[in-house]
Amino acid sequence: MNQKLNILIKQIISFVLVSGIGWLLDFSTYFLLTHFLKFRVMYANMLSAIPALTYVFILSNKKIFKNDNSKLSIKTKYFIYFIYQLILVSSISLFGEFLYKLLINKIDIKIILNNLKIIIKIFITPITMILNFIIMKNLIEKL
Repeated sequence: MNQKLNILIKQIISFVLVSGIGWLLDFSTYFLLTHFLKFRVMYANMLSAIPALTYVFILSNKKIFKNDNSKLSIKTKYFIYFIYQLILVSSISLFGEFLYKLLINKIDIKIILNNLKIIIKIFITPITMILNFIIMKNLIEKL
């Protein structure tokens, strides 16, 4: 394998691990907000993303992606990433809310119904992870 492919594979694995920890932060906050504080899916997903995205950004910038020829400051990159995340999380949160409202009255299996908010969170996570890797890599390494 060539060196660029090896680096890319290492970055993907590292990003998945860092994002996994970020997801645990996100998921536990989301669980707290939806199950104990009874937040709607949309709002819980938006709020739970903030500590996770900050954690993932900091570690990705320091440990995963090369930041050698950067044209932008780390604060500027974080601001761009935060705005991107606002758009992504708002969109995916609305999608999650849509799915919840679509399915809530169509499911008769109690265990699924009781955990529908969690199932939706698990369903939408891979979408955001793939998009985040692509954006983060380009933001840190190319800007």
